[in-house]
Amino acid sequence: MTRTTAGFEPRTLSEDQRETLERMRHDLDALEEQGASSLWELTREAELLTLGGADDPGQRARRLYSLDHIEGPEDRPRIEALADRMTADALRLGDPRSPEYRDGCAAYLAARITRHVLGGEPGSMRPCPHRIGTAAADAWFAGVDRGRATWEACLPLIEEREAR
Repeated sequence: MTRTTAGFEPRTLSEDQRETLERMRHDLDALEEQGASSLWELTREAELLTLGGADDPGQRARRLYSLDHIEGPEDRPRIEALADRMTADALRLGDPRSPEYRDGCAAYLAARITRHVLGGEPGSMRPCPHRIGTAAADAWFAGVDRGRATWEACLPLIEEREAR
């Protein structure tokens, strides 16, 4: 994962950055062994690796959130499972969230994964399952917003492979 690019010198990272990167690698390896991950940690690691000149800062994200095995609509259960895992990882840090919030986040992520991998049409996200104007609907739509932010944070890590 830390292959270097031409002209990259490890000393270009400050001592603090090297220590942080090493700690994050250790933490991420431990999380991976447990089958867990954190999008915040993945994006932070990618930022440090990019700063350090690594060839492939998104390698771990693509391994944890692999889209390669999704090929068609019959893979909808896998898409939803991946969206649920991304949601759990995104919400692992911070205040606890309601089931409606989590559901909205996962619904948005599942729709974006479907569009990204299968070329689905815009608007393919399922409608809000709650009556508009209720606290449950508000929480669901707030979760959709969180899903959008999660997707925007993760997409550059996933797309890096496609650009190669």
